[in-house]
Amino acid sequence: MPYRGPDLYRIQRQITENHFAHVGQVVTWRQYISASANAAVAGFDSTPYYREQTITAFFARGGRDGITEIQTPAGSTESGSYAVVTRQPLGLRDELIWKGENYRVESESVEAKIAGNYVSRVKRGMP
Repeated sequence: MPYRGPDLYRIQRQITENHFAHVGQVVTWRQYISASANAAVAGFDSTPYYREQTITAFFARGGRDGITEIQTPAGSTESGSYAVVTRQPLGLRDELIWKGENYRVESESVEAKIAGNYVSRVKRGMP
């Protein structure tokens, strides 16, 4: 039987049944949904509203380039940046809470077509 390319259904099933079920990290996804319609000119700033949902994610240190430190005038410091793989597309104003720490989504989610997942960049932020 000749090779007909990757079996997308088998790959997606394997990732869902094996990887996300047994290996991923449980995180709280704070999805930005809207802001109030106040007038910032009058001193009333918009108030962000979030919905929270528990999801499973994979975290990779340093992302694609593998760099885990940044250079500062005081020396090398940890970057706090991760690449994260989820089954849900994350938005730029979204946040992830992992191990009690708050992580801001720093990039739009990029779809990994062969596996049906989304890859984003997150950075540790203030709570």
